[in-house]
Amino acid sequence: MPDNETPVTGNSNGETPTPEAGAIPTAAEVEQLKAALKAANKEAADRRKRLEALEADEAKRKEAELSEVEKADQRAKAAEAKALDLEKRWRDGMLRSAVTVEASKLQFYDPEDAYHLADLSALTVSDDGAVTGVEEALKALVKAKPHLVKSNTTTTPPDVNAQNRGRTTVPTTDELVAAKLRSGNYVPI
Repeated sequence: MPDNETPVTGNSNGETPTPEAGAIPTAAEVEQLKAALKAANKEAADRRKRLEALEADEAKRKEAELSEVEKADQRAKAAEAKALDLEKRWRDGMLRSAVTVEASKLQFYDPEDAYHLADLSALTVSDDGAVTGVEEALKALVKAKPHLVKSNTTTTPPDVNAQNRGRTTVPTTDELVAAKLRSGNYVPI
């Protein structure tokens, strides 16, 4: 066997011979493999399209088999599911709104935190949109986590200015001049 040929193994039933492991395929073999891959991809795409068409036809056939009563029943079930979903979203919105409004009244730092942390299982929303139990739920949250609420008592921070020597009032200019004169550090301008 010449040095430029790649040893191949294969069977004699007409299949394309494959190069041995570790052998480098020739340019002709690479082109042949590319062509085979392209043909396989085209065939797979054609089969996918055919399958989609068959599935669509099968769905149409099943729908045609249904009686008008069954069709109406399916439409009614779909409409009921949609209505239940819309009602749930409406109730959730009413709960969120009521909790954030009440949390703002109770001076929570972040009313959204109140919505996420409060026990909402006791809250009820009536058909007219009135939410009950919000104040009790938020008061229980405040009792459990008081750091979520702004403090009602306002304290002034301590004065840490060493020059004041514990005074709570600011000295006047005359007091400052008198203090400088007493210390001997006053020089008139």
